Amino acid sequence: MSEKYIIATHSKGRTLLNHPRKLTDEMIRTVVDSGGVIGVNICSAFLNSKFLNPANRKSDYLKYICYIMNADGEDILSIGSDFDGITGNLEIATVLEMNGFLKEMKSAGITEKQIEKFSYRIVERVLKDSLSERTKYNESKGQIMKSVAIILMIISALSKVMGFLREMVFSYFYGTSAVKDAYVIATSAPGLIVSFVGTAITIGFIPVYNRILKEMSKEQANLYTSKITNILFIIITIAILIIELFPVPFVKLFAGGFTGETLATTVSFLRIVIVTVYFTCFFSLYQGYLNAHDVFIPSVVAPFMMNIIVILFTIAAGTIDNIFLPIGFFLGYLAQLIFLYPFLRKKEFTYTPSFNFKDRYVKLFLELAAPMMLAMVVQNVGTIIDKNIASFIAVGGISSLEYANRLVNMVQMILITSIATSIYPTMSQLGVRKEYRKLKEVASNNIAVMMGLLIPATIGLMLLSEPITAFVYGRGEFGQESILMTSGALFYYAPLLIGLGITDIFNRVFYSLEDTKTPVFLSIISIVVDIVLNITLSRFMGLNGLALSTSIGRFVNAILLYIYLRKRIQGIGLKNISGKVVKIIIASGIMGAVVYILKGVLLNTLPLVLSVLVMVAAAGILYISLVFLFGIIRLEDARKIIKTKLKR
Repeated sequence: MSEKYIIATHSKGRTLLNHPRKLTDEMIRTVVDSGGVIGVNICSAFLNSKFLNPANRKSDYLKYICYIMNADGEDILSIGSDFDGITGNLEIATVLEMNGFLKEMKSAGITEKQIEKFSYRIVERVLKDSLSERTKYNESKGQIMKSVAIILMIISALSKVMGFLREMVFSYFYGTSAVKDAYVIATSAPGLIVSFVGTAITIGFIPVYNRILKEMSKEQANLYTSKITNILFIIITIAILIIELFPVPFVKLFAGGFTGETLATTVSFLRIVIVTVYFTCFFSLYQGYLNAHDVFIPSVVAPFMMNIIVILFTIAAGTIDNIFLPIGFFLGYLAQLIFLYPFLRKKEFTYTPSFNFKDRYVKLFLELAAPMMLAMVVQNVGTIIDKNIASFIAVGGISSLEYANRLVNMVQMILITSIATSIYPTMSQLGVRKEYRKLKEVASNNIAVMMGLLIPATIGLMLLSEPITAFVYGRGEFGQESILMTSGALFYYAPLLIGLGITDIFNRVFYSLEDTKTPVFLSIISIVVDIVLNITLSRFMGLNGLALSTSIGRFVNAILLYIYLRKRIQGIGLKNISGKVVKIIIASGIMGAVVYILKGVLLNTLPLVLSVLVMVAAAGILYISLVFLFGIIRLEDARKIIKTKLKR
């Protein structure tokens, strides 16, 4: 209950009668120094040595009270009872006899004020202070989590800037060419495996790891991590061998329209990059390990090195030989994994070559992870169909979807993943402790935060899809045709952000409840909707239809998750944030109207770069002003946050 006070219930002074349940004088002094409580009870066996005919005489009880008082214990002494389990010759058998005993205490010279203290005041003081201490701790932890989320958002933003630079370099040298298509498909192979293995690891690993820490020890938690490492190694090795032996059918699975030189280039790239599955899956596992210990920053800093390496090798590929593309990919992801090593050592992780897969915690992990792996496989069916259809629509179609998806993914990583990653360990702990009210509060509050960020971001991306695409990619080999294809896909991908934000939180609520089956089932339904829409809309809208179907599918998933959460834990508390979300929508709508007007004026009068910067800055300033004006965030609260940050 408290780390500040020592509370010794059912206790007395051992000097008067030796018994292991009693306190020595040194122990009494320790409790006194802590300001805690010693509860003197009336159990007969503790009061006297007549074990054959124990009695709880009032005189013996008073003697022990006086002993504690004389040991400087007046401010830590509490009168207890034990009515629920004592036997023998009882002078104090019920609360009625206790009232008579209080009168005898007065006769012994104990004052009315002291009796009041011993009866309830001292316990009341400790309880109130302990609860206040816990409240302050929870508030402090909440502030820390908010700070961590902000730091993660900043670092993720910087990392994504590097990722953007990488895509800009790539678009400069390759545009939406066949080589870019080949590279996208080749790197999709490790991406596919990582999506259903790596995500399952991150989601399934943390709840089981937290349970082991709670039920056993850190050594056992490390052993569990090692066992998962070994399982991963076996699974990944089998997958890599299959792909190395049959690369052409695997490529055709993703891009049925590839033939000739494009197919040969994709196969040569694939044979190199497929090995990176080891690096990315182990990165996901050890990222989960560090997150379980509230260490988040290394896993978002590591991509810096990866992006730098990939950028350098992309330049080499564009100027020397295309083979440097897969080599840079390989070395970049290897460096990303190595970066986590010193942080793992600092958290005292030790690897053990254990292959006991019958371990109950390993089985629990597999029970949690297997449905998630199935869900990711099903979810990637939509991605496979997207790429396959795009390979038939146009040369560079796969690249256009990839470039547009990168822009959406950047916003997702900065605004969604950073928040969801920082709150998931807390949600997992609340789920283990069955504190559902707090779990729902954390979930609903973070949905409100996400909506405040994602709704204006979505509107901005839709309105500025073409100028943003031209601003980011429009140079070198990335011409006007590439801009039009990519910006069209971006327009219809943009609403995906809102669906992603909601489903990410809802899914993690289920994971915190150790339920991965329900999200899988609902995900399958939404993917079926996505696939049907893929096939249908692509006939009328081309690449844009593929992007729109993906967004609609995610919204269907969010709605289904909400319906099932209402049944599972009686809602998620969205009514409490509905008013704030309505204000966010209105503020975002006003911002969008102003951006639309500025777009018509600035793009015809100013250079592209300056136009985009002015529109983004104006949109940001206007939206923030409206947030304060509508009371979405109070100005006073913002000032307090800023002052707190400055003091730190």
